[in-house]
Amino acid sequence: MSRKVLGKGLSALLRDKEVSAAEPAGGGGRVRTIPLHRITPNRHQPRKDFDPAGMEDLVRSVKGRGVLQPILVRESQGGFELIAGERRWRAAQQAGISNIPAMVRKVSDQDSLELALIENIQRENLNAMESAEAYDRLIKEFGLTQEETAAKVGKNRSSVANILRLLTLPEEVQGYIRKEKLSTGHAKALLSLTNGPQQVAAAREMIQKGLSVREAEKLVGALSAGRKRARPAKGVRDIHLVAVEEELKKSLGTKVRLRDRQGKGKIEIEYYSQKERERLIGMLRGSVQF
Repeated sequence: MSRKVLGKGLSALLRDKEVSAAEPAGGGGRVRTIPLHRITPNRHQPRKDFDPAGMEDLVRSVKGRGVLQPILVRESQGGFELIAGERRWRAAQQAGISNIPAMVRKVSDQDSLELALIENIQRENLNAMESAEAYDRLIKEFGLTQEETAAKVGKNRSSVANILRLLTLPEEVQGYIRKEKLSTGHAKALLSLTNGPQQVAAAREMIQKGLSVREAEKLVGALSAGRKRARPAKGVRDIHLVAVEEELKKSLGTKVRLRDRQGKGKIEIEYYSQKERERLIGMLRGSVQF
């Protein structure tokens, strides 16, 4: 079933009517004043970590000028559930404010997750792990493909695929990314290592030494080279095969590995869901003449 893409974000949802805080409560698209105690957090909220310093600044602003931008909610049993604007809602609570301006919309669970995800992405509020988990939920809970997920959040498919790969890292490394001790660039370098304990050891060294992304890539390269020297039977990889791998990765939007020994071997293509598998099969069928 086709659905309206929400990739344009909150503006696409709100632009159908110009609203004013002076308008009476009730109609769709109008700002209402709602008691804070009637609002519950968004159970689909992709953002888990809220920067304490940033929250302190927002609380001071709310105390001085109030909540200037309405939050977005939907009706729930006995009250309302947040869709977007959790930082403003939290700040209003901490500032001791009783009521908050809000817009009430009828949206599905999927729309609620999409809107919360889109708002945070547009505001650059999510860390890489939160983005990966949100994309994974859209794919697993709502049956979207990586391509459909990318379209909804305004990203290209390869970016979504690369972020999803972070979920394959060990829990300890994911924790470093979540706490922003490691950047997405560091994480991508670690993904070049296939051994979990080695990824953890490399991550610890990156943090301890404060390595830049370029330095992290060199560290991973040295570790990979050391592994190859320890197993000389596998030899040094042909640079032409490596170039072909990169080309296939960009074309297919997923990880590809060529394993070759004296002209014989196999091509491995990774996928992360049944729909992703079908998409790749379709692409391969379309490129082969029978």
